[in-house]
Amino acid sequence: GRGTVKRILLADDSITIQKVVELTFSEGDYQVVCVGNGAQALRKVQEVRPNIVLLDVIMPEKNGYEVCEQIKRNPATAGIPVLLLTGTFEPFDKKRADLAGADGHLTKPFESQVLVSRVEELIAATPTLAADDAGGVMDIVSGGEIYHVDPGAEAAMRLTSSRPGASGPPPAPAPAPKTRAAAPAPPAP
Repeated sequence: GRGTVKRILLADDSITIQKVVELTFSEGDYQVVCVGNGAQALRKVQEVRPNIVLLDVIMPEKNGYEVCEQIKRNPATAGIPVLLLTGTFEPFDKKRADLAGADGHLTKPFESQVLVSRVEELIAATPTLAADDAGGVMDIVSGGEIYHVDPGAEAAMRLTSSRPGASGPPPAPAPAPKTRAAAPAPPAP
């Protein structure tokens, strides 16, 4: 089906894993962007604004936990789900992953189908952060809360909030009835 392309950012210093993930998602509307270390991952997250980030726990420059922590700490990227990848013989620090805000982890080698379903699950559970070119609706993520900002609705809100104020202060209409009441008086005699 022609959907919108979902971007996956993979940070792993293993070329094999990069190839495996690229192949896994070559079917379907996915675009895989690969980087080889944590520092590049942080740069690419800003550039690519992926729908999900896959991070190898052990990699050069910054490890997966650190990268995850920084992604989750930045309001612009905090809403992007992060899946940590850990090697079979590498210790996985669940507590550290939770503290970093990781959305899940997979142990390598993984079945490609398992990876696909985890990725789809996490993307589906996440509100889209991409600004919609058509409607200009953006989701602003701040401290884990998501604000849907629709420029149109915002303008409407501003109008409604100024309306009650407008009806209150102007004293102009108040004296009007007096003059009207006074006007019919002279013709009486």
